[in-house]
Order: sequence, then C-alpha cells, then structure tokens
Amino acid sequence: GVVDDNKRPDALLDLLVRCEDIHLDIIGPITNERRAEIERNADRRQVLDRLTLHGRVDDDALDELFSDVRCAVQLRSGHPGQMSAAICELLSRGIPVITNMTTHGEGHDGLLVVDGDVESVAQAVESLQDQQQVESAGTSARSHAQQWAADHVVTALRSWLRSQAVERAEPQ
Repeated sequence: GVVDDNKRPDALLDLLVRCEDIHLDIIGPITNERRAEIERNADRRQVLDRLTLHGRVDDDALDELFSDVRCAVQLRSGHPGQMSAAICELLSRGIPVITNMTTHGEGHDGLLVVDGDVESVAQAVESLQDQQQVESAGTSARSHAQQWAADHVVTALRSWLRSQAVERAEPQ
C-alpha cells in the first residue's frame, strides 16, 4: 500500500531507535515530499543508516526483499474494519507479522497482535530473535493463511463489526 501517515512511519522510526539490531525496509508508493519528511525524521533520530525507502517495487524485487526478513511490522491508525492485503500476503509467504490491526484475528505464533505502542512492538520483534523462532512463527503464519477462504474473511469481518456495534452501544 501507499506509504502514508496512517501507516505510522514515525512509530516505525521510534522502533528503529528502540531496537538497535534491526534494519527497516519500507515498501510502497511514496511521494517525494513524504520520502523527504521520513528521511528528515530518521536523520533527526540518527537511524537513517538503518532505513531504506524502496518505493513501489516489482514482484522480483519484492521476492528478493522478502527472502531475508525476520518479520514484518504493519501499524495503522484509523483502520476500522480494514484488512490488509499486505498482511495476508506476508502470512501466506510464511513471514511473521506484528500488527495492531485486529481484523486479521486475535493472533497466533505467526501473527503477533499488539496494542501499537513502540514498546509492545519492540518486545514482539525481540521475541523473534533466533532463526528457529522465526521459522516456527513463519510456519504458523503460512498454516493459518492457507486455512483462510472468502467465508473466513466474511465471518471475521462480521465478528469485528458486531464487536464495534456492542462497543458503541455501551453507555459511556
């Protein structure tokens, strides 16, 4: 998807500050203005050397990027009811995902659902320290992705919509 503020690039840069052993690759169409803003913010945080903004990539480049990755992180603000095609693709490739989007389920070994603050994301990243953990989480991710069909998506979306209706109906 498009690199935009709702994808929380500042939180991802804060994650780079918190986790000194990671490199962040941001993939997706990006305007020149947004690229410059993210690079300025990364430079200010002194993490620009561990950040690559790829922009839009073709399938071969995407395959290459995904061939050597510990996990993927996708954070969103303002995502009511949305599901992410990127998360679905990552899970199907066997790449563990850390996200604050609950529409993909409550989580499992390959899908770590966090509240979205930098510390909870960092702890999830750190839980995937060794290759055996990453491979196990990747196997779980792929297994869960293979079970999903259109009726699973409909059921999950209906469940989420009901939960939102109940939350809104409860007196404040």
